[in-house]
Amino acid sequence: MACQGAKEETASISDPPTVITEISDDTPPPSRLDIVEDNQDDDVTFQDVLESYQHLNARLENIVYTLSQANATLCPVTRRDAGFSVHTLQDYPQELQAVARAYLNVSEALSVRTVREGGSADHAGLHPGDRLLKLGGIGLPSGATAPRMYSALSRQMLEREGVEVSVLRDGETRSLTLTPETICDYPVTLVFDESLNGHTDGHEIWITSTLMQEEENDARLALVIAHEMAHAIAGHISTAPTPAIELEADRMALTLLHRAGYDIGYILDIWPDAPHPNFDPALTSNSHPSLSERLENFHTAHAGIKANLAAGAPLTLE
Repeated sequence: MACQGAKEETASISDPPTVITEISDDTPPPSRLDIVEDNQDDDVTFQDVLESYQHLNARLENIVYTLSQANATLCPVTRRDAGFSVHTLQDYPQELQAVARAYLNVSEALSVRTVREGGSADHAGLHPGDRLLKLGGIGLPSGATAPRMYSALSRQMLEREGVEVSVLRDGETRSLTLTPETICDYPVTLVFDESLNGHTDGHEIWITSTLMQEEENDARLALVIAHEMAHAIAGHISTAPTPAIELEADRMALTLLHRAGYDIGYILDIWPDAPHPNFDPALTSNSHPSLSERLENFHTAHAGIKANLAAGAPLTLE
């Protein structure tokens, strides 16, 4: 996979994006579409918003999977993954629920939102819109408790090598067998926000919709996500951000990207010309290095990666 550079400077690990639901120590971050902008063009419909939401989420899930699967052996926390996501009507704001019900066939019951191409669910024949009836032989409820029960049950059942899932499709019940695989357990969530931002609390990662919309290249977006993954893996969230920490995360990110199949050399060729909104490349700060320092650090890290590869040494995050 050819990687095409890093367009956006990641935010400080201590500064989460501003979202419609405030993120604090006591409030869990949003995991659903929480915003319909008041200043939308009159020609933009709720269906347009839902289509954009579905597209951004599917795109994000594919990038995250590539990084998480390739680097599972380097991550201190992992989980089992079957290659699909679920949703209920409660995952959508009140004003979008009628459209979501009609357009996405979503209800109070759990159903499949996305199926990752090439994943276990895809190979098993799971389709977006399938209603989930049972997982591992255990019935799944509808209503407010459904997502929480599914989350707990799936973590248990996906530890198996083969898991049977029963779904309802076009009025017919079907039984499929999933073969989960192990990936890094740093969930990445899309939040609708006007800032270009990526953030982690050490357990989860949030990427803003504006960043995804501005950065149309998947490989460039992967660098932002890999940088935040590196912060989480290294436990940087427990300390105040410094230039040294940011540079370490950059070095780790290159290793994560290379292991996932990205072309690091190409990244470094185009990175100096990439736009970096709200960042003065001539200045440094107490929390972040300058762009020139980052570029020099990238080249040094890339040289180390090439030396390890030439010597037949494994790529690690040390």
